[in-house]
Amino acid sequence: MTERNVGAEVIKGLQEVREHRAGRRKLRETQVEATPLSALSPEMIARIRENLEDSQEDISVALPGLVARETPPEFEASGLENLRALMDSYTVHATGIKKPPTLMEIAGFPRRENVYSNILAFLLDSERVHGFGELFIRSIMAVYGRHCPAGWPGKGVAPESFRGTHKVEREATTDSRKSIDLLIECAEFVICIENKIRSPLHNDLREYRKHCEKISNGHRDRVLGIVLSPDRVSHPSLKAHRFVNITYGDLVDEVRHRMGSYISSHNTRYQYLLLDFLEQADRFSRINAMTDDQRKFLEFWRENCDKITNIRDRCDELWHLLRRNEIAQAHIDAVNDRLAEGEREVFKTWIYKHDVSVYDLAGDGDIDGCGLFLDVDFHPLRVKHVLGKRRGCEPDVLASRIGNKCGIKFVKDSDRNEHVIDQSPLDESVREEVVRVSVAILKQIAEMRLQS
Repeated sequence: MTERNVGAEVIKGLQEVREHRAGRRKLRETQVEATPLSALSPEMIARIRENLEDSQEDISVALPGLVARETPPEFEASGLENLRALMDSYTVHATGIKKPPTLMEIAGFPRRENVYSNILAFLLDSERVHGFGELFIRSIMAVYGRHCPAGWPGKGVAPESFRGTHKVEREATTDSRKSIDLLIECAEFVICIENKIRSPLHNDLREYRKHCEKISNGHRDRVLGIVLSPDRVSHPSLKAHRFVNITYGDLVDEVRHRMGSYISSHNTRYQYLLLDFLEQADRFSRINAMTDDQRKFLEFWRENCDKITNIRDRCDELWHLLRRNEIAQAHIDAVNDRLAEGEREVFKTWIYKHDVSVYDLAGDGDIDGCGLFLDVDFHPLRVKHVLGKRRGCEPDVLASRIGNKCGIKFVKDSDRNEHVIDQSPLDESVREEVVRVSVAILKQIAEMRLQS
C-alpha cells in the first residue's frame, strides 16, 4: 500500500470514529495495513496528526504505530477480563475498613508529648478517681522486669507487690533546673520516666538518676529509670545510667492483658478514656510496623506490578481525556446559553483545577444569610453537584428547598450538600443531563437571590 493510500485510509478511519462518537451511525470496521512509521514522510504524519485534534485515543484506533506507549499485549484482546480478574484477586487483600479517629486525633494532639504525659500521670496515680488502682504501675513494672538486665534494681520484683503510688509528679525539677517528665514515688521504689514521643533522646539521664537517688535518701538500688517511647531507642546513656527502654506497644499489650482484673472496680466514666488512650498509643507505637495485611498486599503488588501500573496509566489517560476536552469550560458555556441574561448576572463563574465548574453568587448578596456557591465536579466516573457556603449559615435548608423544586436530592456531606450523577461525563449524553440539572439548580438560586 502506498503512502498516499495509507494516509487516506487513516484519515478516513478517524472520520468514522468521530461519527460513531457523535452517534450519527455505527462504526464500520476499517482495516488499515500495518505500516512502519519509517514508511511515511514527515508531511504525511503531520497531516494525520492535524486530523487527530490532539486525541490520543483516536491515534490508537487509527494507527497504533503512532502511539508512543503501546498497550501491553495482555491488555489487548482480553484486557477487560484480565483487569476484572486482577480486581477480584485484589479484594482478598483489601480491608476496606478505616479505623475511626481517637479523641486525641479529633482534638489534634495525636503526637503531643505533654498530652501523653498528662494522661499517664492520671492513670499511674492509683489514688485518682479513675478506679483502675495499680493497673498501670504494675503493667509498667511487668514490662520493665522483662527488659531489665540482670543485677539492675527492680529485676525479679513481682509487679503484684506494688501496693499503690504515694506520689506522681509531672515536670519534677532537678537541682540544675532540668525537668523529669514523670516522677513516681512508691513504697518500694522511686521511678523516673522520660517520655519520648517525637524528639531524640538527648536528656541528661545522669542528672535525673542523681535527683531520684536524693529523694530515695541515697538508696541507689531503689531508683528505677525508664525511657518510654513509640519505637525502640538505642543510646549509650541508657546503659550508663541504668535506664530501661519500654515501648508504648509493650505497655499497651500488658495493660490489655491485665485490665480484666480491674474492670469491676473502675469508674465507668473513665473506661472510654482508658480504651481510647490505649488505642491511640497502640496506633502511634506501631505506625512504622508492617501489618500482616500490608505484607500480603506487598506480595500481591510484587506479583502484579506491571498490571497495576497499566491500570494506573489507563486511569490517567481518562483524566487527560477529560481535561483535553475542556469539559468544565464547555459545561459553563452550555449552561450560560440556557440561562436568561438576568440569571447569568447573579453568578460569577470560573474553573477550579481544570475539572470543577464554579458558580459563586456575584457581589456581597446572600440568600437567607448564606453566601451560597455551586460546584460541578467532573470525574471520569461520576459528576457531583455540590452546594456549599462561602460565608454565613449552613446551606442545608436551601439545599432541601432547591432539591425539592428541581426534583433531585442533596445528601449532606460534612458542611456541603451533594447530588451525584453516578455516570461518566465522558459520555456526551451524560454531559447533557449534567447541564440540565445544573441549569435547574442555578435558575432556582437566581430566583431566590432576585427575590431576597
